Amino acid sequence: MAPELPSPNRRHLRNTLSEDLAKLHLGNIPKVVVGDESNPALDAIHGNRGLDSVPKERPTAPSEQTSVGNRNPPIGSTDQAQIVSSSYTGVPLDELLRSHFQPHPHPEVTEGYLPAGYLNELVRLDVVKQELEDAFGDDSDIDWIAHKSKSYRQVFAILCLIERVSSIEKFLDPTAGVCDSDLPLQKVELGQKNKVDLRKREDVDKPLGCFRGWKHNSLKSFDDWQWTLRVPFLKGIRGSEAQYRKFDDRVILPLTYESDPNGDGASGGFSEVFKVKLHPRHHNFSPNGADCYFALKRLRSTDTIAFQRELQMLRKFESENAHEHLISLLTTWSQKGFFYFLFPWAECDLVKYWEIHKKPEMNIDLVRWVARQTAGMAAGLARIHEYPGKVDGNMENAVKYGRHGDIKPENILWFRCSEEDLGRLVISDFGLGVFNSKRSRSNIPNDSGIGRTPTYRPPECDIEGAMISRSWDIWTLGCVYVEFVTWLLGGWELSEHFAEWRMTTSSIWGQDFKSDIYFDIVEVRVPKDHDTSSRSMGAMVKPAVTRWFEGLHNHRDCSQYTHDILRLVQDKMLIVESAVSKRATCKEVYEELRRIQRRCVESKGYCVKAVPLPLPAAIGETPAVKIRLNDNALDTIKRNHPRLRTHQGRTEEPPKTRGGYGDNLLPPTKGALY
Repeated sequence: MAPELPSPNRRHLRNTLSEDLAKLHLGNIPKVVVGDESNPALDAIHGNRGLDSVPKERPTAPSEQTSVGNRNPPIGSTDQAQIVSSSYTGVPLDELLRSHFQPHPHPEVTEGYLPAGYLNELVRLDVVKQELEDAFGDDSDIDWIAHKSKSYRQVFAILCLIERVSSIEKFLDPTAGVCDSDLPLQKVELGQKNKVDLRKREDVDKPLGCFRGWKHNSLKSFDDWQWTLRVPFLKGIRGSEAQYRKFDDRVILPLTYESDPNGDGASGGFSEVFKVKLHPRHHNFSPNGADCYFALKRLRSTDTIAFQRELQMLRKFESENAHEHLISLLTTWSQKGFFYFLFPWAECDLVKYWEIHKKPEMNIDLVRWVARQTAGMAAGLARIHEYPGKVDGNMENAVKYGRHGDIKPENILWFRCSEEDLGRLVISDFGLGVFNSKRSRSNIPNDSGIGRTPTYRPPECDIEGAMISRSWDIWTLGCVYVEFVTWLLGGWELSEHFAEWRMTTSSIWGQDFKSDIYFDIVEVRVPKDHDTSSRSMGAMVKPAVTRWFEGLHNHRDCSQYTHDILRLVQDKMLIVESAVSKRATCKEVYEELRRIQRRCVESKGYCVKAVPLPLPAAIGETPAVKIRLNDNALDTIKRNHPRLRTHQGRTEEPPKTRGGYGDNLLPPTKGALY
């Protein structure tokens, strides 16, 4: 026998349902219409099309109390003589809902989730009427339900999914019931084996009368299904004062695809990057609703301070401070103890780009593109190095001095702009980046365990008193530029050859370790008189690297453009700083690259006309700068007993600045991949 509702009136179902349900949020929803042959709900029921056929209009963030994603007109609309569909007659609501669930790439999300908007589209007047008639009988009165002002659409859908529609009247009770705004309910362990209850989060000590008599499996089902209907809309963080969203562990993220980090994604020491797709109804990051991929970066570390440091770095460059050659953060959140960043998905990094384009044709378009990208990256890095901002609330001399800390080809991403365009290179991975104000520039010695990429590590890594400064980035950017020119002149094969060319065993790591870094630690011998000499340690650019520059200048395709960029790197960037030699600032590097870029625009011959230089008769060597090794380097030498190369050529004294090296010391951090 169907249960009776607590109302004295009878036989109002057919007479008052249309009028009264229109007042109820449960039923104040659009009818499904036909006429354009593209109704997604009908198509799904009849098997014509799946979820991929849903028009990808731009959604808005859903609200708990109002309809979400309504594309159809409200009840009563007569626009364009739309015809009410009867195709759903007799189809249970739970089947309608399940047919629109989106499968989730995580296997533990077994049921998937209902994308935004479908609840409003499917929980329609005729469907609600049928479900209530099935539960209470044709003559039952639901007039008292219709005048409820709260929303119960999600609650009603859950009850349909777990086949407990007849419980709806208990949920409508003002003291013992639950409405949509109370969801999600919190599961409470009652101290007995398999004994749980569901409570309102703001009052977990108070049992809810609507669940009185429910068994464990029914409570568990309600708990599981409530999360499938409450998938968040991922809002952009740009312009928002909120730092990040904290999602409950049970929240289902609106993913439709996720790669393995060892496949299309990436995995590193401090993070994993997943290639993902998001349901188009749950974000507004894609232009014109385009179906595109995103990079979801999960930090391995659960260190909140490290996360906040990287987040602060990324948020410096949004809105008016955004730069086209710096990665843009879309949004960020935390869940299950992990921190996440969402970025646009790049086609590849710079190393992969070089590998894909194995034999570039050195034509005018490519050279001008390289000139634009090298200048653009320098401009982006300059934005990091001198970021305008407030210091203690004052704008006076308010410059924040920053560094990236891990410039390398793997952290430079290639984005396709259009089919015709050659794309854009973007600096990513701010995991090592830090900002300090002018007043707090500190002298942090470089023996404090800073993360770094060995190939591109500057000499400061091993020098006592050397500082972690903006100059660090100039060295690493110089390494990227010489490899870029190497690829431009000789393609991927020459790039691979360069890596082998600079491999040496003369390093502090011992004879059994080959290193492709760009500098050497050497033993310096300076004659004191005709039969004695003094011995000390020194740092210098590897002779193999110097010789490589000479070989590139001699390359048959080397143009004046490539001569100029190589000289910039050799004379102003790959410098072991001394009392007489300093690396250029990023601003100076950018200004020189802009001058070079303008010449590329003005003269085709400057770009591509081959003007190789003859090889010098003798191998050139840069001076060795006298240094004292830091404790880390000394410990490495003691462990490995290396045979360091002896240098008897030119030497220079170390810098005279505070601490000997660097101008802007920044706290060491550990980084990640994107």
